[in-house]
Amino acid sequence: VATPIPVAGGKLFLSASYDYGAVLLKMKADNGAMAVEEVWRSRVMKNHFNSSVLDGNYLYGFDNAILKCIEAGSGAEQWATRGFEKGSLLLADGHLIILGEKGRLALVEVSSAEYREKASAQVLEGRCWTVPTLAGGKLYVRNEKELVCLEVGGAGAAN
Repeated sequence: VATPIPVAGGKLFLSASYDYGAVLLKMKADNGAMAVEEVWRSRVMKNHFNSSVLDGNYLYGFDNAILKCIEAGSGAEQWATRGFEKGSLLLADGHLIILGEKGRLALVEVSSAEYREKASAQVLEGRCWTVPTLAGGKLYVRNEKELVCLEVGGAGAAN
């Protein structure tokens, strides 16, 4: 289940697979009670089991097996790319760290203009559905049977 993502201005982005799509809701006070207003609804982003991430006003995530960037305020698609199947991603230091469903790991510069891959490597085999974890200069990725720890901090990185 994809986690709802808070968006500036009291808004909340929700996304679901199985052909549901996404919605941006705005919470507001209405005569002393909380009310919800739909800002937009679209099938542009259908997160299956991993959540999108927000950087500024742009959401990056998997629309089933297509990695996409959409503008949070409107839901307008900025770019889309294939090659990861149903992957997962995290946001770190201006980059997306993406783990594809079959173990392909990629470092992608955050950009709403285009997909900008800086590096990639096949690090695992088998089904990889878990979001990578970054801690202490190390990146942890796993499939259904193995866990791999990769040094990502470079020389002199804090442990």
